[in-house]
Amino acid sequence: MVQTSRRRRTATAATLWFGLLGPLEVRVGEKVAPIRSPKHRILLAALLLDAGRQVRTGRLVEAVWGSGPPDHPHKALQIHITRLRSILDTLSPGSAAAIVTCSDGYLIDVAAGQLDLLRFRRRLREADRAAQAGDAVREATTLAGALAEWRGDPLADVPSELLRGAALPWLEEQRLRALERRLDVDLRLGRHAAAVSELVALTGAYPLRERLWELLLTALAADDRRSDALTAYEELRRRLIHELGIEPNDELQRLHVNILTGGRTSTADTPAGRTPVPRQLPPDVRGFTGRHAQMTRLNGLIARLDHAGGPTLIVIAGTAGVGKTALAVRWARRVADTFPDGQVYLNLRGYHPGQPVTTAQALNRMLRALGVPDAELPSDRDEQISTYRSLMDGRRMLLVLDNARSSHQVRALLPGAPGSLVVVTSRDQLIGLVAAEGAELLTLEALSTVEAHAMLAERLGTTRLAAAPDATADIIAGCARLPLALALIAASAATRPEPSLDTLARELHRARRACARPPCPPRPAPRVREGAGPA
Repeated sequence: MVQTSRRRRTATAATLWFGLLGPLEVRVGEKVAPIRSPKHRILLAALLLDAGRQVRTGRLVEAVWGSGPPDHPHKALQIHITRLRSILDTLSPGSAAAIVTCSDGYLIDVAAGQLDLLRFRRRLREADRAAQAGDAVREATTLAGALAEWRGDPLADVPSELLRGAALPWLEEQRLRALERRLDVDLRLGRHAAAVSELVALTGAYPLRERLWELLLTALAADDRRSDALTAYEELRRRLIHELGIEPNDELQRLHVNILTGGRTSTADTPAGRTPVPRQLPPDVRGFTGRHAQMTRLNGLIARLDHAGGPTLIVIAGTAGVGKTALAVRWARRVADTFPDGQVYLNLRGYHPGQPVTTAQALNRMLRALGVPDAELPSDRDEQISTYRSLMDGRRMLLVLDNARSSHQVRALLPGAPGSLVVVTSRDQLIGLVAAEGAELLTLEALSTVEAHAMLAERLGTTRLAAAPDATADIIAGCARLPLALALIAASAATRPEPSLDTLARELHRARRACARPPCPPRPAPRVREGAGPA
């Protein structure tokens, strides 16, 4: 999804306010303006979920019509976009310009203050700054303001399985993480009694979410209700064993022991300084296209984070150039807010011409990301692993381990406790991780012809492709629909207006034929006379 290079917002458009964090809402001032057509609600919601970024035509068609698109879907979409613009313009003259036509799709251009989802994210960033400044009161107030943006179930009246399946898990996870964080700050400020009743209700609504139980036990113990805290722990333990077959996590078990022995449990006594929060994800990939089913499957991992016996782990496997890294980075950037303790990216260089990253090198990089100074890095491999897993325990982090060569290269980098998510990319399927660590396997195939065409259109424009349809089809076939090959061809075409696409298609065809020829026979080795030294 491409960021627009120039904002096109009018003063009158700013009077419209949009809401996604509950039933879809459009307001003019304080007046709610209903969007009656279900298709218009789907279109508007799809654009708002990616506000400021292009949403491709194919995705919009799929969101609106699902598996039963009309005979001429692009034309039908244009008609609905025109009607939606007219509705917005009627509500607030000039607002039609907020829906911008792109090379292969549309975007909605709204200010951060006009959309509740953007206001929610802005307040979370403000809370981060308050935390860094050590101002817990402002942090708690800002988090409460962020949570006040939620009016109910997101997209409750938007009848699109695609949108709801893709967006609801990560939206709900962001809300819960903000709520847990606000309650944690309240406890550090000594607001134990007020937090107890709220946490009792939350643990009833989310009975297997261990972080909420941890906060409840802390609040009860700090409020001199040790017996209630011990009873709550036993209730949670029974639930986990009965429903998941696991014990409470290490942090809850330590908290239980502290309550039994009268040790410190209040988070109010924790140091004001916070451990580093790494933000190491590479930049998003320009021209990314397709992969809707894979993105939806990745989104499904979020809901299972707190229920797994260890870190959720997925392997994205596929041939060179098929777009494994692009998919991992695109998705990781979309869900980064779900992992408030940080995101770490590590290229293991498994198929690099040089030497792959060793286990010791990888662990040292991970430990540095977690704030361990160079002078304190352990030299022993087992000590590296134990230090790393101790620091990861209780954190909620996203790890992207790119270009892995083998299961052995990855295994030492897996956290020991649940809550974190590890995404591994490799040309190999890493069956060892699937068999022993319970990793999910997502095998990535080449783009479809439609997706490959959309990728070229994004980079070269639909007009240029429409002028040479046969050459475009030859280029797509010649690149085997691989994103990397298509990107290289597109870069060549974009930087050189000449040659034409027809010429590029012929050059690509000749290059493929040359690669398919058998190699020349080796030259005979020069004869060396017996007893003679080297020439």
